[in-house]
Amino acid sequence: MTSINIVQVNHPRVDTTLVRFLAVIFITNSHLDLLYPDPRLGTGGAIGNALFFFLSGFGIVSSLSAAKVSFGFVDYIKRRLIKIYPSVWLVTGLFFLINESVRVDGLGAILSYFIWPTGYWFISAIVIFYIPFYFIGKFESRLIFAVALVLFIPFFYFYRYLDLSVFSLESGDFKWIGYFQIMLVGGLFSRFRFEYFTQRQMFLIVFGLILMFYMAKIFVFKTGFGDFQFLIHFLLLALVCSLFEILSNDDVVEYFRSKKIFSAVSLVGGASLEIYLVQVPLIPYLKSFDVVFPFNIVFAFLAVSLIGILIGYIAPRLFYYLFVKGLGVQL
Repeated sequence: MTSINIVQVNHPRVDTTLVRFLAVIFITNSHLDLLYPDPRLGTGGAIGNALFFFLSGFGIVSSLSAAKVSFGFVDYIKRRLIKIYPSVWLVTGLFFLINESVRVDGLGAILSYFIWPTGYWFISAIVIFYIPFYFIGKFESRLIFAVALVLFIPFFYFYRYLDLSVFSLESGDFKWIGYFQIMLVGGLFSRFRFEYFTQRQMFLIVFGLILMFYMAKIFVFKTGFGDFQFLIHFLLLALVCSLFEILSNDDVVEYFRSKKIFSAVSLVGGASLEIYLVQVPLIPYLKSFDVVFPFNIVFAFLAVSLIGILIGYIAPRLFYYLFVKGLGVQL
C-alpha cells in the first residue's frame, strides 16, 4: 500500500525552474484571450497566479531559514524590492514613453504609477505581502499552518458578500485573502518535503486535479451551484501543491535538464517576472499584427518571452549603473 511521508528539511535546495516556467505559460495564456478565436481558451490565470505566490512564500521562508546570520527588516525588504522594482520601472517607463494615451499628472499619480500600486495587481499585492512575511517566515511551521487555517474565517465571511452568479474568487480585494493563504502554504513547503506516490501516480494526480479544476468551474455555473465555488479554491490549493512537488522533484528536473530545450526553459523561467510585466501592455499591441490563428499565439509567446528576457538582463544592470555607481546609493 502506497504511503505518504512528510520529511522535514532545514535548508532545502530545490530547483524551481520548471515550476516558474509553467507559471509563465499559464499567466501568459490567460492574457492571450484577445488573440484566441474563443476568448475562453485564454485561461490559466488563477493557476499561474497561485504558482507565483506559492513560489514567493517558498523563497522567502527558505531564505529566512537558511540565513546564517539573522538580518533586520530593512535589509530584508530592501533585498526583496530591489529584485522587482528595476524591472517594473523599466517596463512602465518604456510604456509611458511610447504610449501617448498614458498621462501621469502630479506627484501622487507618479507614485501610483511607478511605486505602488503600479499597473500590476501582482506587484501591488506581493509588496504588501512581503511585510508580514518577514515575521511569519520566522514562525514555527505549526504557527504558519495555523495562520493559513485562520484565514478561512475572513475567506468565508467576505465570500458571503460576493456575486456568486459569476466566478468571483479572483474578483476585487477578495483574492488578497486566497493568494496570501497560498503564499503561506508555499512557505510551509520550504520546511517540509512531501514524498507522495510514484512519479507516474503523481502525473495522474496532477492531470486529475487539472481536469477537476476546470470541470468544477463549468459545473458550478452550468448547474446553478455558484454558491459552492469556494470548492474551486481548495482544488487550486491541491493543484498548486501537487504541481510544485512533481516539477521540483530532482529526478524530473534532471530529466529535463538533460534535454537541449532546458536552456530555453531556464531562460523563460528565470525571467518570469519580466515576462509577466511586458505582456500586459504588449499583447494588445500584438493583436494589430493580424497574424492568423494559431500562429498568432506562438508569435505572442515568443515576443513576450524574448522581450521579457531582455528586460530581465538590462533592468538590474541599468539600476546598478544609474543608482549605485552613478548616484552612490548604498544597497
